[in-house]
Amino acid sequence: MVFLVGLGVVAWALRSAVETVILPRSSQNTLARLVFRTTGTVFRFLANERREFDTRDRIMALCAPVSLLLLPAVWVATNLLGYLAMFWALGRTIADAFFVSGSSFLTLGFAPVDTELKGFWRSPKRLSDLESLLCSFLFCLRSTQPSPAARRRSLCSKREPAHLPTPSSF
Repeated sequence: MVFLVGLGVVAWALRSAVETVILPRSSQNTLARLVFRTTGTVFRFLANERREFDTRDRIMALCAPVSLLLLPAVWVATNLLGYLAMFWALGRTIADAFFVSGSSFLTLGFAPVDTELKGFWRSPKRLSDLESLLCSFLFCLRSTQPSPAARRRSLCSKREPAHLPTPSSF
């Protein structure tokens, strides 16, 4: 049961990454919303009404960039917790499961391989190899997509005004 919960947590983080990076406008996901709302709450607390407008504006201007920087960190932490649960369900202690999940996440892995895990995925790092490949694919795919600003510029350039007044018409 714990293994399935860990697998669900990893799938939740991967789904959040796909929906946020690849499909930014077509769907809403709870993990990204949780990060942005929590960060927004903290920044609104820091920029309370008792401060001057310029100070509040400077503080709130940092909210979106900080949220965007926190989102990949939350994805990593969520994945580590999911892998920890999966390794713990396979019979490791919590400390050992944390050590193996940390060593196998986006690295070659430095933890020793148990014989009972060899039959499962050949090595503990295989659990994160697929996710590493998918994350690399997501970032490469996202970098090839045109930005929303480029799409707006292309749409605006197609709509030219029918008649522009010249200085001589005044």
